[in-house]
Amino acid sequence: MSRGQRERNEYKRLFGRIFIGIGSLLMTVVVVANALDLYQSNRAVEQFKEKKFSHSRQQADLEEAGIPKESSDLKEDVLALLRIDKIHLEEAVREGTVSSVISSALGHVEDTALPGEEGNSCIAGHRNYVFGKYFNRLDEIEPGDTIEIETIDGIYLYIVSDCFVVEPEEISVLEQTDRYQLTLITCTPLFVGSHRLIVTAELAAVS
Repeated sequence: MSRGQRERNEYKRLFGRIFIGIGSLLMTVVVVANALDLYQSNRAVEQFKEKKFSHSRQQADLEEAGIPKESSDLKEDVLALLRIDKIHLEEAVREGTVSSVISSALGHVEDTALPGEEGNSCIAGHRNYVFGKYFNRLDEIEPGDTIEIETIDGIYLYIVSDCFVVEPEEISVLEQTDRYQLTLITCTPLFVGSHRLIVTAELAAVS
């Protein structure tokens, strides 16, 4: 083997190590970022549960004192929990869909009905690929499945009515209605996100 060939092989090995190192660094950054999102997601769920427990105690004290109960203001940091037993999902829902919100929770689309209210309540979420969180498995949902939303004031049970895919610019799914409707929105297909997966559901029970 000539000296030139040896040098070329050395350069190839060097560049190979560099590329491997860069790839490992990028993977580490992605895992760490997703781990932080996971922590914030779990913390948001716990914050809601703590808030609801405190609210229940306050309402019980008011009732004992003979003071009428007051409805809570849902426009708070964590306004609800969304559960889908079929895909083992329990996520906090925050107000808004900006990046800082939906990086660690599901986001309630502003100017749509609140969960449990008359109208179309729209909730958007990412598909966390590393930990399978948020709406990662939403494509497994089918008509007839159940979705539960728990707020400070009650638990709302929805029955899935339809699942379909639309173009990203299709905003008709956000239109309001006189029904009690829930609309879930996420990107699809996995790892591509060129379209939007839509799941609609109708309110079936309140407890």
